Amino acid sequence: MLLNSGVTASGWIEVEGAGSASPLVLTSDFPPDEDVITLKPQLDGASTKFVGWRLASLAIKPQVNGRGRHGLVIDHTAHPYTSNAELIIERVAVGDVVGTAMGDVTVGGYALYYLPHPTDPNGLYCSTIRNNYFVGGVRMTRAGTA
Repeated sequence: MLLNSGVTASGWIEVEGAGSASPLVLTSDFPPDEDVITLKPQLDGASTKFVGWRLASLAIKPQVNGRGRHGLVIDHTAHPYTSNAELIIERVAVGDVVGTAMGDVTVGGYALYYLPHPTDPNGLYCSTIRNNYFVGGVRMTRAGTA
């Protein structure tokens, strides 16, 4: 599947892909300052937490080096209480979606980037991120204690 712009999930989502056999390919016109996939629950009842949200067996690859800012963004900024988030991310491969210049990763380009709520210390408590392949690094500041 070709992507020329980012995708945001703001309600419950469960995606089971075919892994590297069927990658999400960032086209050459994908903006280098736009995130590829953003998970951002809204304040509307059942989808306010990540309970039941799941991404599995996905691959994200650019056609051209440096397309896309962050591969996966977990955005908790809108929800003040996220205990027992239960988000699952497994068997996801994020290729070199971060910008590069002469082999160096540019500032701010991560394969997985977490945006915490400014006051809630619970973060992604009870979530699982396992068996993934992330090129470009992971930023999980204040992601929780467990």
